[in-house]
Amino acid sequence: MTSRKIAFSRLLMAGFGLTLLLGLGISLYLGVSGAEKNTRSLLSRLVQNTMDTLVGELRGQLEPVEGQLRYLADYLAEQPHIQHDTKALKYLLAGALAPTPQVLGIGFFDLDRRMTYVERGGEVGFAALWQERPGRRLDPYLKSLPTGLIWLQPTWSARLGHQVVPVLMPVGGEARPAGLLVAAITIEALSAFLQQLATREGLELFLLYGRDAVLSQTGPVDDGARTASFGDALPQLTEVGNPALSHLWSAQSRPVDWLSLQDVKGHRLRIEGITHFYFYRELAGYADVPWLLGGYLKQVAMPDEIRRLLMMAGAGLVLILAGLGGVAWLSRRIGASVTRIQAGFEAIGNGKLAQARPLAASRIRELDRLARAFNQMLKGLRENERVRRLLGQYVPAQVARELMQHEGTLAAKQTRATILFCDLEGFTALSEQLEPAAIVTLLNGYFSAAVAAIEAEGGLVTQFQGDAILAIFNVPQPLPDHAQRALAAALAIQRLTDERLFEGHRLRCRVGINTGEVVAGSVGAEDRLSYTVHGDAVNLAARLEALNKEWRTRILLSEASAQAIGGSVLRVVGEVAVRGRRQRERLYTPVALQPG
Repeated sequence: MTSRKIAFSRLLMAGFGLTLLLGLGISLYLGVSGAEKNTRSLLSRLVQNTMDTLVGELRGQLEPVEGQLRYLADYLAEQPHIQHDTKALKYLLAGALAPTPQVLGIGFFDLDRRMTYVERGGEVGFAALWQERPGRRLDPYLKSLPTGLIWLQPTWSARLGHQVVPVLMPVGGEARPAGLLVAAITIEALSAFLQQLATREGLELFLLYGRDAVLSQTGPVDDGARTASFGDALPQLTEVGNPALSHLWSAQSRPVDWLSLQDVKGHRLRIEGITHFYFYRELAGYADVPWLLGGYLKQVAMPDEIRRLLMMAGAGLVLILAGLGGVAWLSRRIGASVTRIQAGFEAIGNGKLAQARPLAASRIRELDRLARAFNQMLKGLRENERVRRLLGQYVPAQVARELMQHEGTLAAKQTRATILFCDLEGFTALSEQLEPAAIVTLLNGYFSAAVAAIEAEGGLVTQFQGDAILAIFNVPQPLPDHAQRALAAALAIQRLTDERLFEGHRLRCRVGINTGEVVAGSVGAEDRLSYTVHGDAVNLAARLEALNKEWRTRILLSEASAQAIGGSVLRVVGEVAVRGRRQRERLYTPVALQPG
């Protein structure tokens, strides 16, 4: 008894309005189109979004410092008496430290070389004569106040005992210059923030000063780099003990061709057998040398990133549909059905019929019809694939492809080709000693090995005549060096008979090779055709095979084949009269094979 099917159109009209119909259509479109996008597109979006987020959050970590300095500068310019009131200035600076945990210390330097400063967790200090203190890096900026906020090069602060990034902000203008505000951002705070971002995003991050100096990084380091002291200078890429960063700018790096990003660069590099993907972006506005924020991940982590992105997209779709109440469950069912259909069509489109699964019946009429139509199509394709496989067992693969492309017919074709004729020595006597089943098994093993050698050189086996093989090169697929390939196939066949036993028996074969004009095409009755070649060139190849016995050789080539091959790989054996020809045929054999 068949269950009643619900019409999809009636369900939508009854349950939804125009808004709901539009929302569901957009959701389904996004779901299907998103599933159809390939890995490259997904990774491009992932990298772009991740880098935009990282840059935005890092700027968000640094902008409060700039904001506090601008506020202090404006306040001190409006209240100039506070500049000389040490106690009031102390509490003003201490208050600026509260919302900026990344700042270790902040100070005000007036033009009389007097300084008031506050350290986080320390006491307020005051120096009457700043110019008498060591390390007078601020003198140029006090002599000529900058026009706006500037970032200085990272440096070691002996006073604070930390590697810091100084930020300067002038107080007052050109008419009434007052002094300079200085904030010291600790690099440890940047590293802690970068580690939080790396943990959340699931990749290793790095922050460089320029291209080679490391401000911070989250990757693994060795014990020597972990305990090293770099003093006033920032560590270089090769000094942090992280192989991924040490090789960041390696000459062996290659661009990531599938990237389609804005303001983000990237490359890939293979380190110790593992491919690393690097993505980075310049951050201007922090000192004269731009900072470089980036990340990297190993190839083994890429599938996890893709799955995570798909899970995020699915979660977003669920959140959108959750607001639609009872529609969510039905929408998920529809989405699952569409996904299965899409996956089935993708498997078929990629030629992976074995991975395509029949679709289950659906309560929705349209989806149920689509499932039945898909299942019928899949069944037909699998039957056709089975027919092609069976056809390939009886017809050469090249011919089978040509037949499929030309709807079962192949027009006769005249061309110059090289024919290889191979026959076993003494097989009649051997067959009299064996049972019929053993003969078939032996021949099948020998034919399989010989055909593999011929097809490896682009040749086509057109006939098996008892224990003989007829093969052709340059038909139906063109081979510019067909004569050389035929000789290579003959040598390969001789090697395999020398090195292998077939059903415990040693076989020997003779080969004749000739190059000339042939006619190739389908020959036979209307309902039973065979693809073969005809012409005097074929007869001469068979004649050459038989002449091996007289000349005590294993491979004989005609004059035409020898001229096509050239070089010193052949030697002249002699000449022989050929029926139907005025001139005698000169015979050649490979130098590598000796008579007998």
